[in-house]
Order: sequence, then structure tokens, then C-alpha cells
Amino acid sequence: MGRIEQIEAQHLSRTAPLSLFTDVALWRGLVSAELTEEAHKAWLKLFCAQIDLMIGPLAGKDLVVRDALLALGPPDSDRYVRVARHGPSSEESLLLAEAAERAMLSRRAIIQPGGTPNAACQIAQPLLIEDRLFGVVAVELVGEAQAHLEPAMRLSQWAIAWFGWRLKAVREAVDKSQDLRGTLEAARRATSGPSVVSGSEALATQLADDLGAMRVLIGVRRHLKTRLLATSHGGFSKVTTTFLETALAAMDEAVDAARAIHVPLNASEATFPHLAHLRLLRVHDADWAVSVPWEASRDSSNPNRIVLSALGRGPLPTDLEAQLSNLSKIVAPILAAREEADQPMSRRLLRGMAGLLRQMPLFLLGIAAIGLVIAAGIFVKLDYQVSGDASIEGTIRRSIVAPFDGYLATADVRPGDRVLAGARLGSLDDRELKLQKLDLEARLAETSKQIDEAVGQRDPAKVNILSARRDQVRAQLTEVSENLERTVLTAPFDGYIVSGDKTQSIGSPLRRGDTLYELSPLDGFRVAIDVPQADFSAIKLGQSGQLVLASLPFDTFSFVVQRLSPQATAHEGKTVFRVEAKLSQVGGLVRPGMQGVAHVKTEPKSVGWIYTHGVVDWLRLKLWAIFP
Repeated sequence: MGRIEQIEAQHLSRTAPLSLFTDVALWRGLVSAELTEEAHKAWLKLFCAQIDLMIGPLAGKDLVVRDALLALGPPDSDRYVRVARHGPSSEESLLLAEAAERAMLSRRAIIQPGGTPNAACQIAQPLLIEDRLFGVVAVELVGEAQAHLEPAMRLSQWAIAWFGWRLKAVREAVDKSQDLRGTLEAARRATSGPSVVSGSEALATQLADDLGAMRVLIGVRRHLKTRLLATSHGGFSKVTTTFLETALAAMDEAVDAARAIHVPLNASEATFPHLAHLRLLRVHDADWAVSVPWEASRDSSNPNRIVLSALGRGPLPTDLEAQLSNLSKIVAPILAAREEADQPMSRRLLRGMAGLLRQMPLFLLGIAAIGLVIAAGIFVKLDYQVSGDASIEGTIRRSIVAPFDGYLATADVRPGDRVLAGARLGSLDDRELKLQKLDLEARLAETSKQIDEAVGQRDPAKVNILSARRDQVRAQLTEVSENLERTVLTAPFDGYIVSGDKTQSIGSPLRRGDTLYELSPLDGFRVAIDVPQADFSAIKLGQSGQLVLASLPFDTFSFVVQRLSPQATAHEGKTVFRVEAKLSQVGGLVRPGMQGVAHVKTEPKSVGWIYTHGVVDWLRLKLWAIFP
């Protein structure tokens, strides 16, 4: 090659990075609205072209970049992937990948010189934005550039600073767009479903999935009392539990503090322990908890706040309180409005009337209140219910008694056991009876032999005497045999053992007729109600009512009155009358002997009569005693 050809080749190789650096298409892709794959490749090519243009003349080479890569991923994670690569060779450099990995692990720039003067060298610069690692850029240079690695590193710092600013701006725009979509989705969830409970559950489930929380709870604070609306992923129960109590206490704590509360605490908040939230963490085995009160109504006459609590494991999500506070501006009024709309019509009317009455003078307010009470007492009628203590009894109560004098051998059942017809309940000692049977059988055989001898001697008088004696022995033997059969006590029908615990009386003597067990049938139950004498006149046959048992407080049983007993008895210092009723439906857990409270539904009465008839009746009785 001649001198002219060498000059032309050097000029062409020198203009290659310059043409890349001045390529309009690359710059247009770089400054696009989004950092796409093409934008990543454009930036890496321009960065490599800058290094060639700056370091090439110093190293005496036209192209000093052998290989380059750009890796990006979620901040501070281990899921970084290569998004762009630039270099003349199709094979990736292992030393370059090693330098990039070292830069990410140490979170600082890495200069990796070659082992020999002509060996390739590598530089790697981590992409740090606000002390968070977003990725790394690494470049492999030819061996001649080892003496000029410092300016190459300075150039990479300038280039990465611009790329980091650009990446941060694009990510902020994406985050704002995602926040807007998340807020709109939250508003859609809050308005979904037929009631505020269904909408709150949908919203709580979305927030739990977005935040990676174990559970999100939404409650409403009204008149110094917090009520739980819903929890994420369902599972909300109206039954009061330890978890529900601690969650409501944490919500109350946040509302009382009038600010968001999170645990664990920062060092500056160590003087505020937030005991309710700490107890919530212990009960639910969580690592962090956040409660944010949302202002839902500015009406001082109707204070209303929505409270949100979140629980989770692992580190506390960044800016969680800020996200929830921004979300409250749209979601809180929606939930408050739906909660208000779900209130009963009577409560909303009363609240409206209260607002009107607050605008009236005090004198007119008193007159209106008195008139309203009198009118309600006269014209408003309610179902009057007579209450009384009740107990479950069996319609049939069969006694199992001792069939003869003897001793108790075994006791197989105890009160409360369920037995089937013919089941063994216990047994009596049969040893004495067996001996009596052997003795009577021997006497019967001897008497039969004597009768045969008398017949052979043709002595009719002796035959008659011995025959009578034989009949007597046979009767005694029959009685003993029947007693032997009755030593085993069996159940006459399917039922429950009501009384008779004989497990501690094995071997004790029994007399004929002693009660050993009492049985009641499985489905033959009746309700015995002790009605106060003042309300007995209101009870009529055929009236219905409801029963709640102390052992089954969450179940209600219906019954119908069947019998009235006019005989008065004393019960807990009061005079009561016995009323018997039949259960409409018997549950599988109902047992004789259970006690509870029964309400008998009678005729509708006015509100005034219901709340004053007791005092009026007592006063009439006293006046009658004083002024007959």
C-alpha cells in the first residue's frame, strides 16, 4: 500500500467515529420521549464515539473501543440485564462482564488494566441516581489506551451524569403516569359493588397487591367510634376477635394523633411508642404497619374520617405514607359518600332533623322535642315482646331403675351421652343370682326324682305335696332367670342420658326401684319459659317467639306457645308462671337442660305503653292498697 492509500485509510477510520457522533438519527433516538432499546443503543454508540475521538489521538489509534455494554434494571435489585452492546466483535468479553459486576457490587468506578502492556483494559462506571443503583456501563479499550484511562474515566462520568439525568426524568414521567392510572383504578374500585363494603374490599385488595402487603384494612371513624368496613382478599367477620380489636385500636390511635403512623419507628420518633400498632404487629406476626387517617368530610356537624391500615413483612415500602396520602384526596370522599348513602333512611332523616333543630331557638326546640316524644308514644306501635328465662326439657323422660336388690357391677354411660335403642347402659352383679339358679335347679331335679319315687310307691298324697313343691321351685327359678336377664340395663329408645353418673358408684348396694339413669328422646324437646306475673296475661296459645341459649349464643331458635300453666312459682325472688312451647326446628347441638332467654311476640303496642306500663301498673297497685 502506498503512502496515499495509507493516508486515505487513516482518514476513513478517523471519520468513522466522527460520523457516528454527528449521526442525526442517533441523536433523535437519544432525545426521544421514552428510553427505548434504540435510545439505549444510540447513547452507547455516541459514548463510544466520544472515547474514540478523545482517547484515539492520545493512544495513536483511530479506534480504541473494543467492546462496550450497558446494563439496566430495577433500582437496588439483582435483576440487571444488558440493554445495549457496541463493538466490532460479536463475542462478548468476559473481562468486561467481570469489571461491570465489580462496579455494581462495590457501587464505585472500576479501572481494570490489562496484564501486559498490549493487553486490553476495562473501565466500568455504576449508574447511581440519588444513591440508588440503576445499572452500569462498561467499556473495554485496546492495550495502547492503558496510559490514558483517567481521561476516559472522566469522560464516562460526564456521559453517565447526563444519561442518569435523562433516565431519572423519563422514570419520573412514567411514575406519574402510573400514579395517575393507579389513582383512577382505585377510584373505580371504590365505586364498584352494590355497597360501600364491597367497594372498600375491592380497593383494599388492589392496594394490598400493589404494595405487596399482607393485609389492608379500611375503616370509618364517626362520632369517636371506628367501624371496620372491609379487609383485603375478604375474610372480614363481624364477630369480635383479638385481631379485629387490635386493628380498630391502631386506627383509633392514628385518628387521635391526626397524622399517619408507621412502625417500626425512626430514631427521631423513639419517644412515641405507638403501643396499639406494636401490639398489632405481635398479634398478626408482621414486620411493619402503617395507618393513615383520610379526611373525608369538612362538615363539623357530621365529622367523618376514613382510616386505612396496612400490614406487611420485610422492609417498609418507600414513600408509602405519601402514596396513601395522595390517594386519599380522591378515594376518601367517594367512600364517605357511599358510607353515608348506605345508612338507613331513618338515621338520615334523624340527622337531617337534628340539623334543622340546631337552627331553632332553644325554647322552640324543647317544645318540638316534647311534642315529638308524646306523638311517638301515642301513635307509633311496635311489636311487644315478653321476655323470660327459658330451659330445654325433653317431652319424655324415661327412668331406668334397679329391677331387684343387688350391687352395681358396671356403668357404661354418663350424662350427656347419646345412645341408641338397645345400647348397654350398665349392669348389676349376677354372681348371687347364678348361685341361686344352680341351687333351684338342683332342688327341682331332686323334687322331680322324689315325685317319681312316690308314683312308684303308689302314694298319691305324697305325689301331690311334692308336685306343689316342684311348682314352687319352678316359679322361684323363673324369677331368678328373669332377674339374670335384667342384670344388663339397656336403652329403651334412641336418646340422651339426662342424669345418672354411676361411674363413681361401682359396687354400691342398690334397692329395687332405685333410679339409675334418666333418658330423653333425640328430637322430643320443649321449651319451658318462666314468664313474670305482670306479663302473663299477654301470653296466648299459638303465639310465636325466639330463643337464644347461653351455650349457643349465635343461633336463634323459633318456637310456638302450646301450653299455659296457671300455677305460680317462685324463681330468683320473683313470681313467675310456666309457659311451655314447641321448638319449630331443633339443631344438632341442642340438649336437654340448656338454659337461655326467650322472647314471646305478642300484639303490637304503642311505644308509650311499652315503656311506661310497668310503672303505671305498679303505681295503680300501690294506690289501690292505700286507697281501696
